[in-house]
Amino acid sequence: MRVLLVILILIVTCTAAQAGIQWTWTNAGTGTEQGTFITSGVLVDDQAPAGNYTIYDYSITASAWGLEIGSVSGGEYYISQPDIGFVWDGAAPTTFWRSSGVYLNGFWLWATTYTPGQPDMLGMNVEWLAVVEDDEVDHYGEDLTPVFTPTGTATPNERATFGAVKALFR
Repeated sequence: MRVLLVILILIVTCTAAQAGIQWTWTNAGTGTEQGTFITSGVLVDDQAPAGNYTIYDYSITASAWGLEIGSVSGGEYYISQPDIGFVWDGAAPTTFWRSSGVYLNGFWLWATTYTPGQPDMLGMNVEWLAVVEDDEVDHYGEDLTPVFTPTGTATPNERATFGAVKALFR
């Protein structure tokens, strides 16, 4: 238990020193699925420069298809593989990746608890977004790249909270 506490303190201390970028996301077709991300990076003149961004936290803030409203830092969702993220061309995501860049075919965001008959996964990639149950039942899907918008700088406290939660899932 002491080892876990020391690890959490180190993660919070190291993470708190860095700011990141906060983004909003939505599905491109109807805009009914919505949320936020906190990623690596620094805004330049209030814009996210082209680059590779690691997602540290994400949330779902609205869902017409039954996804639970919540976040990784709140404990409602988790990242199932080491680091997920995307490549940004300065205007839109061009590649989604998971497992720290090993896989370039998108990523999935997983609900911590499962409710039978309800979706428990949100998938994103270039040219699609999907809301899925049990890794097989499609509740919603569209063949459009999700829309990302950088909205500001994430505070060190937002990053620190996520770092402490992330340690529990690994």
